[in-house]
Amino acid sequence: MADDTDNTEPTIMAEKDGPLYIQNAKGLILLDSNGNPFQITDDEITLCRCGQSRNKPFCDDSHVRTGFQSEVIAPTLTTSVCWQEYPYKIGSQET
Repeated sequence: MADDTDNTEPTIMAEKDGPLYIQNAKGLILLDSNGNPFQITDDEITLCRCGQSRNKPFCDDSHVRTGFQSEVIAPTLTTSVCWQEYPYKIGSQET
């Protein structure tokens, strides 16, 4: 059985009242609104969710200064009727 620490797939976690943490980010392609790529050289990056970062799309901890509040909870089987009806994958054209 594989150890979770050996996982090289990117993992995205929405921190409560904070940014999106992306682990195993090397090799990801992050594009700006014009389609130009950002250079991702670190294995872990944080992306702004509060909209106040001075270094968008990356987090600069402005969420702390502004009192940003948001908690993202994954739906459970009992609360995800909409998700079950409309599943999709990032990068997929299928719904």
